[in-house]
Amino acid sequence: MKWDTREPCGSCPYRRDAKLGLWHPDEFDNLVSTERSQMGSLFGCHATRKLAEPSVCAGWLIMQRENGVPSIVLRLNLMRSQEAVDCMEAVSSGGHELYDSVDEMVEANEALGRCDACGCYLGEDGDCPGCERLRPRRSRAARARKKAKAR
Repeated sequence: MKWDTREPCGSCPYRRDAKLGLWHPDEFDNLVSTERSQMGSLFGCHATRKLAEPSVCAGWLIMQRENGVPSIVLRLNLMRSQEAVDCMEAVSSGGHELYDSVDEMVEANEALGRCDACGCYLGEDGDCPGCERLRPRRSRAARARKKAKAR
């Protein structure tokens, strides 16, 4: 994992202003499970996950710092790597408001509903960003919201 992150990327799920519904519920389930684990882990930035060496997620790192570094895996990295320490000290929100907790972040995405076809979170427009069907399906709640907006 690279320690070159300085602020959350534009689609960081920790940012309140990032588009909702981009990440599959399984990713959030994994994050919640990992956060509640005694060992914890390192959480990589989604924007760099396809690179040979992804970067640590700035939003996650900020939340870890604000919560006293509960991840034992992160603590071990901080003991072994000056690069990790420098990153932890330098990372900032970049002026963006972040969620107060992982649970709050998950709740914001859950509020949009899920796609009837694939189970992904719906986007803010009511469409399913993860569904591979030609015509995205909407949940009843999303259809009602879209209909009410059109009035």
